[in-house]
Amino acid sequence: MFPQRMDVLKSLLACDLIGFHLYEYARNFITSCRRLSGHMMHIKPGGRIAIECLGRNVVLRVAHVGIEITDILECIKEEEFVSFRL
Repeated sequence: MFPQRMDVLKSLLACDLIGFHLYEYARNFITSCRRLSGHMMHIKPGGRIAIECLGRNVVLRVAHVGIEITDILECIKEEEFVSFRL
C-alpha cells in the first residue's frame, strides 16, 4: 500500500543498528525484510539478531524504555521545577 516502502526499507538497512521497543516490532521488520527484499534474519554470537544485507550485518536491538513514576513525582516537587512553571 505504501508506494515508497522499498525506499524506506533500503534506508533503514543502511544503518548499522536499528532499535525497537518491543520484539513484536522487530519481528514485523524482519518479516518485511524477508517479504520485500529477500533478506533473512540471522542469530549472531552473543544472541544478536541481524539482517544480512549487501555483505554487512544490520543488528536489531530490542530495548524497553520506561520512566518510573516515582522519579517523576520526586522531580516535580523540587524547587527548580516549581519555579520553572508559568
